[in-house]
Amino acid sequence: MAVYGITATGFVKKTFDVIVEEMKADARTAENFGPDVDVSSYSPIGILININAKRIAEKWDVLEDIYYNNQVDNSSGVQLERVVALRGFFRLPAQKSLVVLTFGGTPGSSITTAMICQTAQGIKFQVTVGGAIGGGGTVDLQARAVDAGSAGNVPADSITQIVTPAAGVDTVNNDDDALGGSDIESDDELRARFKGADKEGAFGAPVLQRQLLAIDSVLNARVFENNEDFQVGDLPAHSINAVIEGGTPSELFPVFAEYKPMGIKTIGAQALTGTDGEGVNRNFNYDVPANVDIYTFTIISISGISQTEWVNQYGDEAKRRVIAYIGGSFDGVVYPGQGIGADIEAIRVSAAIADLPFVVGDMNSSVGKAPSPAGDRVILEAKERGRTDGFKAIFNILVV
Repeated sequence: MAVYGITATGFVKKTFDVIVEEMKADARTAENFGPDVDVSSYSPIGILININAKRIAEKWDVLEDIYYNNQVDNSSGVQLERVVALRGFFRLPAQKSLVVLTFGGTPGSSITTAMICQTAQGIKFQVTVGGAIGGGGTVDLQARAVDAGSAGNVPADSITQIVTPAAGVDTVNNDDDALGGSDIESDDELRARFKGADKEGAFGAPVLQRQLLAIDSVLNARVFENNEDFQVGDLPAHSINAVIEGGTPSELFPVFAEYKPMGIKTIGAQALTGTDGEGVNRNFNYDVPANVDIYTFTIISISGISQTEWVNQYGDEAKRRVIAYIGGSFDGVVYPGQGIGADIEAIRVSAAIADLPFVVGDMNSSVGKAPSPAGDRVILEAKERGRTDGFKAIFNILVV
């Protein structure tokens, strides 16, 4: 007797013809219409069988789609995202490119965040941090593409047109390429990235890192690997250094025991000792990231609401969003932030809160490692991670 549905060899679909024959056989049984019943295609019973068989066959088609859509190669769109999410992968969103624009004109002339410039092809960029032209007749200001996508990655010397003129501002140019823009990841790209995670073998550093991140209590993990026969940086030959935030020894040890590459030693200041599944005593080492306090200062312009009302209604949400971007705790929730070794950018702080209600214009944010920050970026070392809290994220609310 044929077996249908999910079998040892895969999914076997029951076809329309098989369903029809089964229903005809059921109709001929003694407890139904008997062996002499007319079940030909144009008989009343035959017509009803065909109608119902068609509906049942459609359900088998749906079941087949569900089965194959749970496989990376056969799924697409939202279903593909759900499949890869089971192993911690997510579709990369479109990103806006960033660039530094050099403005020329009369010293002292003001340039606000309303300033928009473009290439000859009409690819627009908006200033994100305002300023004034200096005594030398120029000023460098940060800007980002108005639209997300790879089209914003334009070459140097291409952003030369001022769309929103300002008094005393005569010229604009980008001395360097605009970078960082990307289109939303396609299905093919997501599949390739998902499959590529295992290119280094079943027990490579990327797999160990992914398994560490799968532990619920691990906020961040980054595994550095040296497969060479000589020391590279601070990694000895044939070694790995896992930098882990969170997790307990009882959670970390089994992952190292199963996924640590064979013949590779682990290094780090933290020690894990235990017995693996075969009763062998094993020792592993790893590091924890060094927390770097990040201070932010953001000028927020609001309209249609008082300063007090805005702070009462949206102040906590603004702080939560900044902390979620950088990393830290707020209202009992721990946010992993950008992760280990990731720089903190002022422009990303602004972007995190730009769509809050009653906010008008772009933010003007600064970041740094000390109070009263004035920088555009905090550069972190490979084993450092940014961390902030509600006292280090400061806002200046202006009613306009």
